[in-house]
Amino acid sequence: VSVPIVLAGRSLALLLLCAVAVAAAGTAAAASGGPNLTVSVANQSVADGGRYVVGQNPRIDIEARSAAANGSLRAALVEVDGETVYQTTDLGSRLDTTRSLPLAAGNNTVRVIVEDDNGSVTAWRFRVYLETVPPSFALSAPVRTEPRHYSCRNVVVEDAAVTLRGRFADRSGVRE
Repeated sequence: VSVPIVLAGRSLALLLLCAVAVAAAGTAAAASGGPNLTVSVANQSVADGGRYVVGQNPRIDIEARSAAANGSLRAALVEVDGETVYQTTDLGSRLDTTRSLPLAAGNNTVRVIVEDDNGSVTAWRFRVYLETVPPSFALSAPVRTEPRHYSCRNVVVEDAAVTLRGRFADRSGVRE
C-alpha cells in the first residue's frame, strides 16, 4: 500500500509515529455454557474472529474459568496454523497462563480451545499478522528523502506557508 501525503499550513508541526496497535476487547463463554475465556496477545485483548498486527513474536495471556458451579476445566489447547504450541489438562476450576506465541512472518491463525469436565467447549479463532517489514515514510517536497522505517531525518523549513509531500508505504496489506 502506498498512500500520497500532502500537509499544508502556516504553522506546521509534524510528528511521525508509525505504531501498529489494534485492540478489541473480549471475554466470552460459548452459547452452550462452556468455560469463560479471556485472551490477550501482546497485552491487547482479543476477540473471537479478530485480526491483530504485532511487530515481534508476542506473548499470549489466557484466563479461563469453569462456567458451572463447582465445575472444573479438563483441557486447554493453543494452536498456531494448526500446530499445537501449548496444551495442558486437569486444570481445576481455572487457568491463568502466559506463554510465548511463536509466529511466522505474515498471517497466522491462532486457536484457543478450553473444555470443561462436562464436555462443554469454548473455542476462539483469530488472526495475528507478524509484520517483519515496518511501514516507511519518504518526503518529496520541500526536500527529497529516502524511505525510512518509522522516521526520517530532521528537516528545517523557514517559510510562512509549508507544504509537505510524500508517500507512506506499508507492504503488510493491512488496511484497517
